[in-house]
Amino acid sequence: MKYIYTATFTPNEDRTKYYCRVPDLPGCITTGNGLDDAIEMITDAASGWLVVAEDEGNEIPTATPQHDLDIPEDAICSIIRIDTLVD
Repeated sequence: MKYIYTATFTPNEDRTKYYCRVPDLPGCITTGNGLDDAIEMITDAASGWLVVAEDEGNEIPTATPQHDLDIPEDAICSIIRIDTLVD
């Protein structure tokens, strides 16, 4: 399956590390060294979250529109695309 979710990236004081989460996927959090790494890390974490949910038959949340998310003031938002199908 292919999914699109919003991820948030909250920087530390010097913007070298980011706390990342996908608000629609409970517990889907990680950190990254720099924004590029953070995007890669949260995409991987969301992929794992979704693969487990699919495998276990758990309900997969629909994506919430960004304007309805509770986003920290200093966070950066990005749309991430996750594909759980293996080629």
